[in-house]
Amino acid sequence: MINTLTESDWRQWRALRLRALQDAPSAFGSRYEDWKEAPDERWRQRFQNPRMLNLIAVLDGTPVGMVGGMLGERIELISMWVAPEARGAGVADALIRAVEAWTAPRAPELWLSVMPGNATAIATYARNGFEHVDETGDPLPHGPGHELLMRKLLDRSGRS
Repeated sequence: MINTLTESDWRQWRALRLRALQDAPSAFGSRYEDWKEAPDERWRQRFQNPRMLNLIAVLDGTPVGMVGGMLGERIELISMWVAPEARGAGVADALIRAVEAWTAPRAPELWLSVMPGNATAIATYARNGFEHVDETGDPLPHGPGHELLMRKLLDRSGRS
């Protein structure tokens, strides 16, 4: 089940985000150390932004994944993570489909950035129809190089 979070759910997001930053530190631009002692208000700010979509996946009653959508110049899929115990159960695909459904009425395509060494994520996105684009992504936060950019063209009816 995919749940859309509101400001009152920020603690669920915080728990998953901190777990994600510990589990896959090289997959994110943020670091666990920068967030572990963050004040509650910093966590709540994400939910006060009307241009953000915040989703979690729940499997057998336990939150096991997260993803965000962000309206900007382009609509981007951001902050994706699936707990190790839920990998291979279709959670990533369900999260991606939920962001696609949110994006389709707003834009003809969905973008994402991924760390170049994250082969599992790249394969997941490719399996879901994302393709590499010939543009340079943002500089890597903790080393030389740039993020990879991927894009998926969407069916404006909400089907992908």
